[in-house]
Amino acid sequence: MTIYYGDGSNSATGRALQTVQYEFNSTYSANSNNGFHTMLSGAQITVKNADSKILVTVHLGRASGPGDSMAFRLRRDRGGTDVTSIGVHTAPGNWTGVSFQKYAKGAINDDHADGHCMQFLDTHGRGAGLAVAYSLQAWGQDNGTMYINRTQNENNTNQPYASRTGSQIIMTEITV
Repeated sequence: MTIYYGDGSNSATGRALQTVQYEFNSTYSANSNNGFHTMLSGAQITVKNADSKILVTVHLGRASGPGDSMAFRLRRDRGGTDVTSIGVHTAPGNWTGVSFQKYAKGAINDDHADGHCMQFLDTHGRGAGLAVAYSLQAWGQDNGTMYINRTQNENNTNQPYASRTGSQIIMTEITV
């Protein structure tokens, strides 16, 4: 419902139409030196308004890798044949465009790992009633294993540094 204000403006734009949350509450591991791996997938929203935008929020509880860096790219899937990296660096050069990068090792040792959050306002390009899906890919520096929601060391101890986390992709459709 649109609300009309005394100054002539209204609430028809900038309003949240719906919010969908995808949760990943287990751990994921992959070989870090074989390019990008899809680590979070299954986040999907069915568009209510073709002219809307989707505010995509990615929250990684923890991410760790064997080297100093991990690179991530957010991917949009408009139906299987139109899959695009979004929020990435696109200028020409001899680098890989990513949505964000983080230090992969814990600040002290392999018993520690940091989380990360990012947001991207996506022009989804889908008609009303059609779905758009989002996923997150990761690429780690050096040979070894990278992890989501845990540290490099598999600590089975009741200490804060050994805690396991969840990760989410939250999609909010916003009128424009």
